[in-house]
Amino acid sequence: RRRPESRWRRNREDVSELTSLQRRLLATGLSSVRSGGVLAYVTCSPHIAETIDVVEEVLLHIDDVQVLDAREFLPNVPDLGPGPHVQLWPHLHGTDAMHLTLMRRDSPIESVTSKCPDRSRLTDRDGHQVHQLVEDSR
Repeated sequence: RRRPESRWRRNREDVSELTSLQRRLLATGLSSVRSGGVLAYVTCSPHIAETIDVVEEVLLHIDDVQVLDAREFLPNVPDLGPGPHVQLWPHLHGTDAMHLTLMRRDSPIESVTSKCPDRSRLTDRDGHQVHQLVEDSR
């Protein structure tokens, strides 16, 4: 636990900024993974907005990535939920509230924007153009 007090320094307004950053980081990571490569998206947050929602929103614009069932890679850890994502909890696992999603790239990297006829309409929840996020991450 590097900075356990950080949770007390955050407020609801920070979530929007953090999720925007997390989407950019995930898009960058996925654009860097070669075909067959696996990326682990890990956060020290239990908030769905920072975990599953980030993954699902980025994957809306990338169709050559498969979410793996992360529970299969943690066979000795009980109470991991329904999957494929894993959420660890202090009261169940003796850890911080960690989230894990594993993703495998299925085909060669291709521009997300080449699949969208009207690139100007591809935006995330905060109004940022997703094609710009992906292009900036390259």
